[in-house]
Amino acid sequence: GSAALTEAEAWVKEQFESWGLEVLVQEAMEAQVGFNRGPWFGRMLSEDGTSLHFCTPSYTAGTKGKQAGHVVIEPKTKAELERMMKDEPEKYLQFYKSFGRQIKYGIVDEYGANKDLLKDLVMFHSAKKKKLISLSEYVKDMEVGQDRIYYVSSDTVENAEKLPQAEPVLDKGYDFLCLTEDVDEFVMKTVRDYEEKNLCNITTDDLGIESDEEKKEVEEKQEENKDVLAFVKDVLGDKVASVKISSKLKNHAVMLSSEGGISIEMEKYFRSMPDYDGSMKASYVLELNASHPAFQALSNAIETDKERAEKMAEIMFEQALLIAGLPIPDTVGAADRVFELF
Repeated sequence: GSAALTEAEAWVKEQFESWGLEVLVQEAMEAQVGFNRGPWFGRMLSEDGTSLHFCTPSYTAGTKGKQAGHVVIEPKTKAELERMMKDEPEKYLQFYKSFGRQIKYGIVDEYGANKDLLKDLVMFHSAKKKKLISLSEYVKDMEVGQDRIYYVSSDTVENAEKLPQAEPVLDKGYDFLCLTEDVDEFVMKTVRDYEEKNLCNITTDDLGIESDEEKKEVEEKQEENKDVLAFVKDVLGDKVASVKISSKLKNHAVMLSSEGGISIEMEKYFRSMPDYDGSMKASYVLELNASHPAFQALSNAIETDKERAEKMAEIMFEQALLIAGLPIPDTVGAADRVFELF
């Protein structure tokens, strides 16, 4: 325990008595206090020439006498951290879990002035390896012919791995990084490239993996279904910037991407702020899978029952919002639209 409270009490008593007052001390309550702060010193049992810095967290319980325990060597330079990454990866991982967020903020701070110093130290979850890896590790294990570092943002690793836009990347056998912290996408926007490999957001950027034939096929579908796309855009109005046939969807019906400088994940970050006023918002692009039965059902409904088609268009957009992790403004109306199709 601590003697600080008792010492303070004695000092106050002495002060009052020095003024000629009679002091009666009564115990009113018990107060939880910390340990006595004082000088700390340590001694190594085996000398290896290493300078040690001793410290203790302020919430450590009070102790009596000498204490034996582990000593953590505090790295002070990038070279020391890189050595730890290479020679003691488990220790670096432990360090990174405590201080990785600060490294990321160091990258984006001052408009990226320190990005080249720090970018070798950041780690993200690998969809293929199922663990945290550095950008250097990602590049070293890239597949033959791969020229980009792929990443995607989501609230959890599990959700990131299930996103529809991940399918074409996985089909190629490529890995992608799962970004789950609000600062992560700002880090990627700041770093931009690593070892001459561009960082590629699989939600918004061109993946660079479609063949000329695949690109031509998407263009043809876009032209063939322009009336359907125009109908959906008219129904949704300014909720979306555009509606298009997706080049990324394989098995899923819809996905939401964005255009412009603010991504969907950046919007989520701004939404989390207490004074969010709605001004920092992504420009949504609704992407549809022309090969999915849902798209064919929508096309048929436009020809036979436009009211039903309007509800289907709204439902497609709302499902895309859910997949992207964005809120549906009118949850009751969204539920009603689904049940009205039964």
